[in-house]
Amino acid sequence: MKKLKKISEYWKYITSIVAILVAMWGVFAYLSGLKEGNDKILEELKTTKQMALKSVIWNDEIPLTERANACDLYLSAGYNSLTKEKCQKILKKDIIKGILF
Repeated sequence: MKKLKKISEYWKYITSIVAILVAMWGVFAYLSGLKEGNDKILEELKTTKQMALKSVIWNDEIPLTERANACDLYLSAGYNSLTKEKCQKILKKDIIKGILF
């Protein structure tokens, strides 16, 4: 009878430890999924920012100073495309405008 009671106590400890390990694994899996979701959101946000800056840079109806500020942000983010060339032209115009006025 004592052996059965002792086995029962060990069984409780073992099942408790297994339950804790399974719970920890579940939490880890959940947090890992959140991280992957956050990475995807950050990538989409980066793309949205790039497209918004491009929209400002290429729109000739927006004041030159606003376009120059967008160019500064665009170039500091390290984006590289035809928009980079457009930014260099805008920044030259902005510098000339600043000197003349």
